[in-house]
Amino acid sequence: MIQDTNQTAKGIDKYLHQSTIDFLSHLESYQTESRELFLDSLIKLLDNIITNPYVDKYRLIDPDYQSEPIIYKQAFLAGFFKRVGFIEERNGKQIFYYPYNAPIPALITVQTVLRDFGKVTGIKGDIIDIREMTSFENFLKLRNILAEDLLKKECKPERIAIGLNLDELRAIFAEINVRTAQQLLIMYKHNPEELESTLVRIVSPKRRAEHVIKTLKEFWNELEYLRTTAFYIFSCFADKISSSFLNDTNDNNSQISRRVCFFGLNSRINLMTVSFSQYSSSADFGQNK
Repeated sequence: MIQDTNQTAKGIDKYLHQSTIDFLSHLESYQTESRELFLDSLIKLLDNIITNPYVDKYRLIDPDYQSEPIIYKQAFLAGFFKRVGFIEERNGKQIFYYPYNAPIPALITVQTVLRDFGKVTGIKGDIIDIREMTSFENFLKLRNILAEDLLKKECKPERIAIGLNLDELRAIFAEINVRTAQQLLIMYKHNPEELESTLVRIVSPKRRAEHVIKTLKEFWNELEYLRTTAFYIFSCFADKISSSFLNDTNDNNSQISRRVCFFGLNSRINLMTVSFSQYSSSADFGQNK
C-alpha cells in the first residue's frame, strides 16, 4: 500500500512538472522583461501560500493586483492554475483560490520548476534570446557577398539579399558613395543617422528602408558576437600550457598539457607520426575542433 502511495505521488509530481514546462512554453511570445517580472511575481505568490498555509489572504490571487496582469488573465494561465489545484471564482471578476484540501507539496513542485527555469533564463542570459541571437541568420546570408559590387547588373541575388534594387543603389551611390554591403555596414556603424536618412528618402515604401536598417543592425550585432566569441576562444588557448609542444619531454608545461588531453608521451608521438601531424599542441586541438 505504501509502495502504491509512493508511485501515485511520483506520478502526480511528474504530471505537475510536465504541466509547468508546458505552461512556460506559452511565455516565449512575451518580451524578456515582462516574462521575468511575471515569473518573479508568481514564485512569490506560491511562496506565500507555502510558508503561510493557514492564512486565507495568501490563498487568493487577484490578477488585477499582480505584476504583468495581462499574462495573469490569459486562458493558458487559468488552465495551468486548475491543473495545479486552484479554483477559479468569477463573481463579477476573475479570482483564483487555492483550497485547503489542495496539497501544498504540489505548489512546492511547481515553484521548484519555476525557480530552475528562472536560473537558466536570467536577465543576462535569457535562453530564448540566446537561441535567437545565435542563429546568425544575416551572417549566413551576407557573409559571402560583402565585397560584391552591388551596382553590377549580374549581382541581382546579392541586391535581393540586402533588400535593395539597382535603381535605389545607384541613387544611394550618387549621394553617399556606397556600392558594397561592406560599405553599407561600415556606414551603418559610423554614421547611422545619415544612412537611415538616405535610405528613407530613396527607398519606398518606408518599411523597406527600415528593413534594410534592421538587417544591417542585426548583421553587425552578429559579427560583434562572433568576434567576441572568437577572441574568448583564442584567449583560452593563449597560455603556456595550451601552446606547449605535447611531445617535449623536457617541458613541464608539455607534461601538464598531455595530462589535460589524456595523452601519454608515447601515444602523443604515435599520433604525430601517423595521422595528426598538424596538431603539435593542445591549442591546435582546441582550434580545429
